[in-house]
Amino acid sequence: MAKYFEDDYKDRVSTADILARQFGAPFDAARGAAETKHLQITTAASNGIARPGLRIELSLDIDLKPGMHVYAPGVQGYIPIDWRLDKGGPAAKRHSFEYPASEMLRLEAIDETVPVYRGHIRIRREITFGQEALSARGWTTKSRKSLRGIRHTGRPFSKASLRHLLTNATYCGKVRYRDVIYQGEHPAHRAHKSWLISLKQNRTRSRQPGTH
Repeated sequence: MAKYFEDDYKDRVSTADILARQFGAPFDAARGAAETKHLQITTAASNGIARPGLRIELSLDIDLKPGMHVYAPGVQGYIPIDWRLDKGGPAAKRHSFEYPASEMLRLEAIDETVPVYRGHIRIRREITFGQEALSARGWTTKSRKSLRGIRHTGRPFSKASLRHLLTNATYCGKVRYRDVIYQGEHPAHRAHKSWLISLKQNRTRSRQPGTH
């Protein structure tokens, strides 16, 4: 399998992204769907959990109902299909992508031939979450005050502090005592399943040579 290298050593391509890009492997993490009288749209991602530096692939599947079409990019005088991501500053680096090939449709009523999509459309694009996104949003580690009354302000997140945050049992309503995890009495702030996934990914990476 080909190796993937990024300009920034902190950026890493996920395995699911490589499989999807190289071999067209399907993915269904974070899947969502909606339907109207004109079309059905399904969204998915190569990874269900994103972390700073991880490059993931997003998928948009559109199934147009019979007799329906949408205009493709490059059409003149009409509004084409356009996949826009919310502006989140440096939260995610948006990589360039291409729309699939369109077909030319003859509109006899107005004597025009235009590029359109009909039937099934699949569009994929990649994004990389940047660690600087947390700082840009003003997110830091917890501020605290010592017993002497000295206030310690929160610091920008590092890879180590993020790993500690994602694998901390406290946030899923549990407590750790002498390396044993017990059910706590406080409310959970994240799902137990996503916490287990974070633990598994952290253990897998810690066993791989050269990871940090």
